[in-house]
Amino acid sequence: MTDLYLATAISVLLSSLLCAGALVLARHLSRFTATLLVLLGTAGLFFYSVYFHDDLRIARFLPFASVMILGNPTPQLTALIVGFGWRLVPGGRLRKGLILMPLVGVSLYLAYVPAFPTTPSRRNAVDQAGGNGVEQGVSGPGCGRPRPVRR
Repeated sequence: MTDLYLATAISVLLSSLLCAGALVLARHLSRFTATLLVLLGTAGLFFYSVYFHDDLRIARFLPFASVMILGNPTPQLTALIVGFGWRLVPGGRLRKGLILMPLVGVSLYLAYVPAFPTTPSRRNAVDQAGGNGVEQGVSGPGCGRPRPVRR
């Protein structure tokens, strides 16, 4: 589990550096060039999510246990979009933040939540079944029929 946390830290650090670099570089670019870079980043996110999101070929190039996080370019592309998009959004910092931060939140959710799944407790499965001692909706052998719960 430590490797997942380390990979997440590396990915967040790289994304932060890319965002900071894009913010600095965006000051020296024309509005047209910044718009073009935002569109390229958006196209990259689109093509990754449509064609490569569930593709296992990346595991050949990154033979790590945390390939799910390190092989996902969503946070880095989002950081570039936010960095270059910061120059394009009119208004002050509050307005820019209110417009761009939901993109960051959705990106972080899509990139990191699948890597850290939560499993429901067995007690909740019994409670959802009405407390009648029959467990519903639990996968495993014979998942099509209810099983009595041993207490």
